[in-house]
Amino acid sequence: MNQLGEKIAKKRKDLGMTQNEFADKMCVTRQTVSRWEAGTVYPDIDKISDIAELLHVSCDYLLKDDESEETAAAVSGISRLLKGAEGKLVRFSFFDDEADPDLYKADCR
Repeated sequence: MNQLGEKIAKKRKDLGMTQNEFADKMCVTRQTVSRWEAGTVYPDIDKISDIAELLHVSCDYLLKDDESEETAAAVSGISRLLKGAEGKLVRFSFFDDEADPDLYKADCR
């Protein structure tokens, strides 16, 4: 089994889904899911984001062999944005209904 197949199988099982249930939600056959998990075939690239969404993981987690679920979660979304701003002078605006606290020329650490 390849790492992509192992990750799909593990997350599917963690969510309590059978191959049949997963296949139905992905609009493929159970045999296709079995082949993905065994590593005999890979999902089409256009299916990767659907798989990630259904399994509640990132595409990075699925596709990168050295990417753990924790690592992928730690550097996704706002974390990735903040990591890119590290050491730079930045301006952040936070919007919360009526309040708009503003940080100007803050050193991002």
